[in-house]
Amino acid sequence: MNYKRVEELFDILRKITPLKVHNFGDQTPGNEKNIFVLEKNGSRYYLLPSGASNPGSYISYNGCIAGKLLYAILASNPNQVLVGAPYYNANFAKEFQICGHTSLTMRKDVVFAGELFFASNELTAWTSCSGHYMPDSKLRFSNLTPNVKRLLPLDLFYHETYY
Repeated sequence: MNYKRVEELFDILRKITPLKVHNFGDQTPGNEKNIFVLEKNGSRYYLLPSGASNPGSYISYNGCIAGKLLYAILASNPNQVLVGAPYYNANFAKEFQICGHTSLTMRKDVVFAGELFFASNELTAWTSCSGHYMPDSKLRFSNLTPNVKRLLPLDLFYHETYY
């Protein structure tokens, strides 16, 4: 075991600052049908079911990830990116759509949240736009673990604010 790498990982985890919900809203909680886990193979991305008994099985929403999706990284699991299709993403059937970020998180603390933009299963950009959590875009340097940086490359980050 390489203790230096373990110590580096613990240093990364110590710097993470959890974010609380700023705006509760009235969003319906998500479920195992509409909350996915983001995964990547090469440059292609996949959405895995978040609550299925067989986490290696792919879900058939329509097979292609496209358009804007919402994401959140829970403070309780900072290595996993939860994803949901907002209600206005027509690439996903209504049963696979969510209301917003608190639908993904059940109002739990996060380390980061925002929007993902996809074209044909490839990530084209990601942001820190979340009206419920309002993460400071600078937290992408300290609050993201190496696994999340693999999924969300820093060079695809787009600094945009709408709130």
